Amino acid sequence: MKIGFDLDDVLAELTKVLIEYHNRLLGTRFVLDDHKEYNLWETWGGTREEAIAEVLEFYASTYMDTVEPVEGAVETTNKLAKKHALSIITSRPADLTENTHKWVDKYYRGIFKEIYLTNHVSIAGANTRKADICIQTGVDVMVEDCMKYAQECAEAGILTMLYERAWNKKYIELPKNMIRVYNMNHLEAEIEKLERTRA
Repeated sequence: MKIGFDLDDVLAELTKVLIEYHNRLLGTRFVLDDHKEYNLWETWGGTREEAIAEVLEFYASTYMDTVEPVEGAVETTNKLAKKHALSIITSRPADLTENTHKWVDKYYRGIFKEIYLTNHVSIAGANTRKADICIQTGVDVMVEDCMKYAQECAEAGILTMLYERAWNKKYIELPKNMIRVYNMNHLEAEIEKLERTRA
């Protein structure tokens, strides 16, 4: 199978570090579980543009050097890559391509065939829907934590694994073509189920 993975908060433990950056910058005391919405400005206050500007500043900061892989993600993707073709489809801005490739190469060397940046987390430039990249590249399964992107993929007929985070817990009933996974072990188990049905 071809399996697509979102990067931030599925493979990279990014938002936890971003919150530390925000707290230090503005003197707030947010924690990960405070973020019941995917859009940061709905938790932090302010506008979308202000939140994106802060995220772009964070990307350029030394805080990015402290972002580590999600627990179990390296081991799980390494196992899956032995049987399947894995790619990364992230909403990061296009100008972060080099830094993103370096980070992935540091922790996930040789695991992912391709990395696509859709440029959604950006103030300027065109962007591409993750669902469209999945369709164009023949992705069978997409692993995603943002409900909006997950829904677009599911509606396009792609089996989507919604990786549980604070901001997607409120979605109790999931649409067709979507399965919730709670951690990397659960994700691996669901992929194994798929392998058996396709055998």
